[in-house]
Amino acid sequence: MRSDSDPRTIKELGFGRWCSEVLFYHYKWHIIGTVGVIAVVLLLLFMNAGVPDNDISVIVAVSEPLDSKVVNELKVEIGDILGDANGDGEVIINILHYHVNPATGHDQTTQQNKETMTLSFLNDDFVLYLFDRTNLEIYNASGSGRFNVALADTFGGLDGMIELEHLPFFQALGLTGEHELFACLKTQPFISSMDEAEFYENACKVLAGLLAGSEAGK
Repeated sequence: MRSDSDPRTIKELGFGRWCSEVLFYHYKWHIIGTVGVIAVVLLLLFMNAGVPDNDISVIVAVSEPLDSKVVNELKVEIGDILGDANGDGEVIINILHYHVNPATGHDQTTQQNKETMTLSFLNDDFVLYLFDRTNLEIYNASGSGRFNVALADTFGGLDGMIELEHLPFFQALGLTGEHELFACLKTQPFISSMDEAEFYENACKVLAGLLAGSEAGK
C-alpha cells in the first residue's frame, strides 16, 4: 500500500487534482509564503511607481538645528538654480537637515544622524554637503579624503571647503558668524556606479549658482 508520505504523480491524478491533492497538501505553507512575498513586492512597486525622484539631495549637517524657514528658503533657492534636472516635470529638492555633534545634549537622534552621515559617504545620491564649522572640522579633517579638494579649488575653495558667509543669500538668512555654512563636494566613492561627470553635474551646478547669486538672493 502507498503511504501518505509517498506523493502520487501528475500522470496518475491529472494536473488539476495533483495540484490540489499533492502539491498544495505537501507545500501549502511554502506556497502561501511565496505568494505573500510576491504580493508585498508588487505592492511596494505599485506604491513607488508614481513617486517622482529627487532632482538633488543635499545634506546640511549642523551642531545647532536651523530654523525650518531657513531650510525651506535654501530648498527654494536650490530649486531655482537647478530646475527640473531629471526631466520628470517636477522640481523636487531634498534637503536632509541633520543635527549632529552638538556641544551639549547628545541623544539617540544625534547618534543616529552621525551613523547616517557615515553611510552617506558611500551613497551616490549625496554629493553636496553644507556644514557648520563644528561639523566641517570633524568630517573634513585633514587627510580624511572625504571631499574633493581639487574640485573645491575650482570654486575658490581651500582644503576641500568653500566659504558661503560672504554671499548675500546666506547673509539674508542669518547664516554668518557662528552660524556660517561651508560647502563641500564629496570625493566619488570607489563603489560608485556613475561616471565622474554625471556624479558631480548637479552638485556643481547648484554650487556655482549659489556662488554666483540669483534674483532670490539679491
